[in-house]
Amino acid sequence: MLIKQITQNKMQFFFRVRLGILSLLTLIFCVSLTSVAQGQIPFLFDLHQIPGANRIDHSPQKLGNLAVAPVHMDGYVLFNLASPIRYSEDLDPTQSIPPAQIRARQVERILQRVIKVADPETVEMKVGTLNNQNVIFLSDKNYPNFQQPIVTVTAYETQLYGSPAERLAEQGSQRIYSGLRQAWQERKPEYLWQQAIKAVTIFLGIIVASAVLVAIQISFNIRWRSLKKQQAESQELSKLEGTITSEDVYNEEYQQQILERQQKTIQFRRRRDWIFLWRRLVIIGLFIVWFWGSMSILKLFPHSRALGIWLEGKPTVLIGVWLFTAVLKKISDIVINRSLKAWAEDRTFQGKTTPRLQLRVATYTTALQGVTTIISIVLGLWLTLLVLEIPESTVLAGAGIVGLALSFGSQELIKNALSGFFILSIDPYAVGDVINIGNVGGFVEKVNLFYTQVRSADGELITIPHSTIQTIRNSTKEWSRLNLKVKVNYATDVDQAMEIIKEVALDLYFDSEWSDRIIEQPPELIGVEDLSHDGILIQTWIKTKPIEQWNVGREFRRRLKRRFDQVGILIGVPRLELQPNSNGKEISPKA
Repeated sequence: MLIKQITQNKMQFFFRVRLGILSLLTLIFCVSLTSVAQGQIPFLFDLHQIPGANRIDHSPQKLGNLAVAPVHMDGYVLFNLASPIRYSEDLDPTQSIPPAQIRARQVERILQRVIKVADPETVEMKVGTLNNQNVIFLSDKNYPNFQQPIVTVTAYETQLYGSPAERLAEQGSQRIYSGLRQAWQERKPEYLWQQAIKAVTIFLGIIVASAVLVAIQISFNIRWRSLKKQQAESQELSKLEGTITSEDVYNEEYQQQILERQQKTIQFRRRRDWIFLWRRLVIIGLFIVWFWGSMSILKLFPHSRALGIWLEGKPTVLIGVWLFTAVLKKISDIVINRSLKAWAEDRTFQGKTTPRLQLRVATYTTALQGVTTIISIVLGLWLTLLVLEIPESTVLAGAGIVGLALSFGSQELIKNALSGFFILSIDPYAVGDVINIGNVGGFVEKVNLFYTQVRSADGELITIPHSTIQTIRNSTKEWSRLNLKVKVNYATDVDQAMEIIKEVALDLYFDSEWSDRIIEQPPELIGVEDLSHDGILIQTWIKTKPIEQWNVGREFRRRLKRRFDQVGILIGVPRLELQPNSNGKEISPKA
């Protein structure tokens, strides 16, 4: 039955993978139909490559002592213009726009008017001089005397590209003319109709891919609801077990229930992390399908191409950064779960496993996953700052201010986290131990990076911040000891009493019902520990498994009382002696 279930799960998994690949291939096929249309503008203005030469956004870029601004046409970069950086711009907000950017926007507005009103059959591009500078003009065959200046090639462009102004002007005129011809071609009704058909095809591909991914998501949602239902039923069963009393806290059955509950929680988290990972991947797939498809549709038409190309830039990178960190976080959770599980299984194979080990795995899992969450957020913020090209000085200044504010508001939180890290690393206690911290003691039910929760003998759940912990007394780590002290009456034969205590201890040690709770060696009779006014103190040590010292102690005392009654040994009681005063009339007690 188990093999059959595993086989079915594998078949379902590979079926979902095939569906996902099919949906992505469908979208890729639909988008590939647009590749010819999107590559028709020839890049004749092939000047020396400079950083940012193909930037999509309109913001200027600093290159040495020059401010560089791109000139766009229908979303594509024709060329770049340059101007000197004026360092007074930082002081005067009215002068914050570089001249290169102003010139670039003027050229774009001129070209847009040309596209709308000029005749493609009669327009010509010429290179001339104006005020001793090379200028690119637009002329019309029908109007010989008409010349519209488009752009002036300045000394800053020659410095930027490292080419003579005449060559730059000639190449620029060819680039502008090619761009205008392409723009006019793309605005013809027949071209727009062809692009509309391609857009509908891409949209249908998006719908098909989305339907497949949604079907996969529904199957994972069903599995998640089933898993939550199982978890809810398990919690309801634990609630039906009744309230916790002072005897339950140190009862073996209660300890076993806690262990089983923790192990079920670990298994639930592992299965939950896998389902969450696949659900998140499906959601990411849906987002990629719609985002990529929408960009492809926008790039089909000249009026919306600029938006589509802009979305391919920083927005896509930023979205990819946070999708990457989200997936990385889930993968790290799964890796942590599997690594700790393998470590626990290895210890089991070596014969070193204990229930406490399983509970330590749960504690370490929670703490490490919290750390990976913080690392993922910091990594995402760092990559975001890199993409946005925010200066490091600004980031460091802002981080210093935020850090100063957090240092005042989160001192206790940081202290708890640091203390929790050291507690987890040195392992003084774990879930399932019985500890005493200061005046608080009880059974440890939860440990994370910030606090520890213990259940007292009265059934109270006590939360202890890690920063307040100074001294820890663990009664159940690795092994426990019953320190039994019995006081007998002074009239008792001490040797006989010690012999009876030893016999009862050995009977308990060799009893099949109790022998598995007493470890390593027979009980050790220490001997007479003290002589006091209320009796003779005889001490015995019995080494037990963790948490079993109380159960063994209760049984040992019960058997010892019955044995003492059989032989007539009395328990020690305080002695009170009455003596007369010197006048012989009054008496005073004397212990």
